[in-house]
Amino acid sequence: MKFSLADTIALLAIGAPLAQASCAHLTTLHPRSFEEPSFGYSDPIGPDVWHTLSPDNAVCGNGTHQSPIDIHSLDLNKDLSADGVRTIAGSELKVDIPNLAEGAEFENLGTTIEVIANGTLTGLGLGLGVRKLAQFHFHTPSEHLVDGKAADMEAHFVFQSEEGNIAVVGFRLNTDAKADSGLFHSVMEHTSEIQEPGSVTNTKSLSFDKLIAHLNSNEVMTYSGSLTTPPCSEGVTWLISAAPLSISAEDVAAANKLMGNNARPAQGGLGEENINAEDGDAVSEEEAAVETVYETVYACPEATKAPSSIVNGTMTTMVAN
Repeated sequence: MKFSLADTIALLAIGAPLAQASCAHLTTLHPRSFEEPSFGYSDPIGPDVWHTLSPDNAVCGNGTHQSPIDIHSLDLNKDLSADGVRTIAGSELKVDIPNLAEGAEFENLGTTIEVIANGTLTGLGLGLGVRKLAQFHFHTPSEHLVDGKAADMEAHFVFQSEEGNIAVVGFRLNTDAKADSGLFHSVMEHTSEIQEPGSVTNTKSLSFDKLIAHLNSNEVMTYSGSLTTPPCSEGVTWLISAAPLSISAEDVAAANKLMGNNARPAQGGLGEENINAEDGDAVSEEEAAVETVYETVYACPEATKAPSSIVNGTMTTMVAN
């Protein structure tokens, strides 16, 4: 079911509850305070209307390299063009994430749960340069599909270069997977401490050794896509481990209790018209006055926003993708 902007405003007028989405998705490399939502994962501000919520989100509807996608295993490596998904050896990626003996900040953002961490990514031969880790966060179920099937969860490690170019290293997490990094349980055992959106706790010690070893010893699926949250900017390099990692059913349930279903549906084929292209225009000028009312309800206060400029995946503020 889709809602027009007029429908959305009407619901707001009668006090419709806010969906749990957060402007904290637009962050710097440092922790930030929780803000009121600007988008969500269900009506009236769900993924199928993100492109109508702000002119800045137009590419959510009319982009041609939108993420996530359904990756077809039979097509891997058959199309090595810019519009194709290919596999590379995980050993081509140099990921350095220092273990955190004192733990890390773990926050409930409403739309996702996020861990603040430091580290670097270098794509040997991929032209990525050096990109710095800002945070990693989670989606239930997974956003990327493989042969039409979602995993139970997906973890995104968001890296950014000094120029603002973004690469996301993704791990699909399944309850029936054989390999276990141990990392994700170490995070999820603290979910009871952040039950309310905006709440923050500190994890116990975290080790990334097994996670990095898993990434380096398996193939990685890579393509050029977009952020999976508004403003859906394109030019994002995706690097998804082809081998799922294990996570317990209890940990999946704990994460889902906090986030709900926070997976953007698979988008159109790379280089093709996107699924929302038929109504991909942002809010019209005629609706600008109404949109202003909408923004006063959902948008972050200007005083708290970090300035951002996003062109082809380049930005001055970090997005929790």
